Amino acid sequence: MGQGVFQNQSPSILFIELFGLGDVASLSVTFDPLLKRFPTAKIYILCQPWCASFYANDSRVFEVIGMPTPWKSALADLVSWTAWASVFRIVRKLRKKRFDWCIETRGDIRSQILARWIQPIRLVGPRDYMGSNMILRGRLLSDNLGILPPRHRYQRNCDCLLPILGMSVEALLPSLPHKFKNVNFGATKRLLIHTGGGWMYKHWPEERWRRLLLDLLRKNEWEIAILCALGEERIIERISEGTGVKIERPSLNELLPTIQSYDVMVATDSGPINIAILSGIPVVDIMGPGDSSMWGPPPGRGILLQNVENYSCYPCLQKRCVSPLNPCIRQVSLEDVKGSLEEIWAQVETERAVRGLRISSLGSA
Repeated sequence: MGQGVFQNQSPSILFIELFGLGDVASLSVTFDPLLKRFPTAKIYILCQPWCASFYANDSRVFEVIGMPTPWKSALADLVSWTAWASVFRIVRKLRKKRFDWCIETRGDIRSQILARWIQPIRLVGPRDYMGSNMILRGRLLSDNLGILPPRHRYQRNCDCLLPILGMSVEALLPSLPHKFKNVNFGATKRLLIHTGGGWMYKHWPEERWRRLLLDLLRKNEWEIAILCALGEERIIERISEGTGVKIERPSLNELLPTIQSYDVMVATDSGPINIAILSGIPVVDIMGPGDSSMWGPPPGRGILLQNVENYSCYPCLQKRCVSPLNPCIRQVSLEDVKGSLEEIWAQVETERAVRGLRISSLGSA
């Protein structure tokens, strides 16, 4: 396994990740292990066009290519010649690069077919789709990883490096470069709230966000802002009405330093909360139907709030909600979130105190 790569100490490596921002950000755990083994490797990422600028300032990534995915879109896009012409044009461009390796971490048959069109020398991927019971035969893969053990998404990405590195590696956090330098370290408690979460049943009730915000402002212990992504403007307006709270509206290439400028984040299962975790920012993760074993905060990285014990439909396939009048996300209470914020801040203060002692001991040595 992986013998071919040792003949090329400067391999070109293409990751295919054509889903959400959290998925694209999660690839960052693989960059340092690859570059430690192959310092002159060139890492490429093929993703949705709207995600393409996320790694614009990450020197570890050689190139990011945005590609439309008409096969995942509405019927109008599926039969759109313009969209497919763009796909074929990008495929022809990528074929010329003659990638040594292509890595498809999801176990998605559509992405594996696309990879074969691109014609890399080696194609690595699992047979299982994201730890589910959807199993491929793996005939398109030159390096078939089989059915991967159920592990966190970050670790799953690293498990896909085995044929290239010839050894297993652990996913280490933080894995995103720190782009924000806090000159007021320890002087304030900065909290970033993000209410978004894609599928409607991932959304914590709007009235609870409103009550949380008002309660926190009344106590006046946090410097608070709300992260507003495209399409979230109206709900943010309703939640923040009359409060004067700061609304952060960063572009995608400003999103990373914006998130990193806060001490703690409270959010639902989404791309931004994964960026926070991958940056080493402690989180309170309000999760409903998501697979917490794959997407929740890893140990020591935050607090998971998920109450699905009475839901036989969990883990959820997210095709449709079988309890739409009482979705599992509603089982996370306002008091759960407020208590978790107090707990997470106590952890932050303890870590800061320990860090301060280390700095003092080094200064006096």
